[in-house]
Amino acid sequence: MTKQEVIKKAYGKYYDLCKPYLRGHLIDRVLFEDETEKKLSDLNDIEFLSDGIVFSFPMELKGFEDNNGWIKIESEKDLPDYQGTLIAIKKSDTEVYEVHFFNYLKEGEKKEWAKIFSHYRLIPNFDAPIY
Repeated sequence: MTKQEVIKKAYGKYYDLCKPYLRGHLIDRVLFEDETEKKLSDLNDIEFLSDGIVFSFPMELKGFEDNNGWIKIESEKDLPDYQGTLIAIKKSDTEVYEVHFFNYLKEGEKKEWAKIFSHYRLIPNFDAPIY
C-alpha cells in the first residue's frame, strides 16, 4: 500500500470530510472543528490520538511518521549504506528474515536485492554491559 492509501483507509468513510484539514496524516483539529462545526469525537468509528495542541490522527496511524522503523525498498537507492545484519521482509511471502547485507554489492546484485525484499530494518548495535 502507498502512504496515501493507508491514510485514506485509516480515515475510512470520513476521509472526504477530513481531507481539507489533513497535513500529511495529521488532522488540524482546530480548523476542522471551527469550519465543520463537528468534534472529532463525532467521528465515532475512529479512535484519535493527539499531540496535545493542534493535531490529531487515527490510532491506526500510530508509527506512521517512520513506518514503525521499517524502510520501504522502492529502488536501489533505498538500500542501506551499511554492512551488517538486518531484518528484511520478502515481497513473495511477507516473512521476516535475518540477512547479512554488504554495502559493496555490485550493481546487478543490488537490483536483485531490491527485487526480492520490500522492507528492511537495521538491527541496532548494543553497548556491552558495564557489570
